Amino acid sequence: MFKKRWMDLSVGSFFILGLSVFFFLSSITGQVSDEKLGAYQLRARFDDVSGLVNRALVRISGVTVGQVNDIVIVPDTYSAMVTLTIFDPKLKIPADSTIGVYTEGILGSKYLSIMPGFSDTFLRKGDEILRTNSAVVLENLFSKLLLFFGDK
Repeated sequence: MFKKRWMDLSVGSFFILGLSVFFFLSSITGQVSDEKLGAYQLRARFDDVSGLVNRALVRISGVTVGQVNDIVIVPDTYSAMVTLTIFDPKLKIPADSTIGVYTEGILGSKYLSIMPGFSDTFLRKGDEILRTNSAVVLENLFSKLLLFFGDK
């Protein structure tokens, strides 16, 4: 009887210890921010970001270099302000670069693509990319085509 109780107590203690270590490590991992890893944030203002979501990829020349962190509406202009993180702190993006919202294939997910410019000055943490191309919404494109061909 005493041996069984001792076994139950030791197994229970080991389980509780394992759970507490798991929660401790998961809380530490969640506190590691992108800035501690050297990443930096940029912003871009778009007229339309239909289909773009948080954690969407940011690419340059098809290579993933970051992700979307936040999308909010700008109250005075009704435009969308997108905050994105660039993972590599050594990646210097020219100040005259253009960023656009694109789709992977016809029905794929949306992502941001940065087309580097030729400026000698580079964007720094917190800067805004001023040249933007908004999302192409297929429904709007189809309705324009129907109006165009419907009148003839």
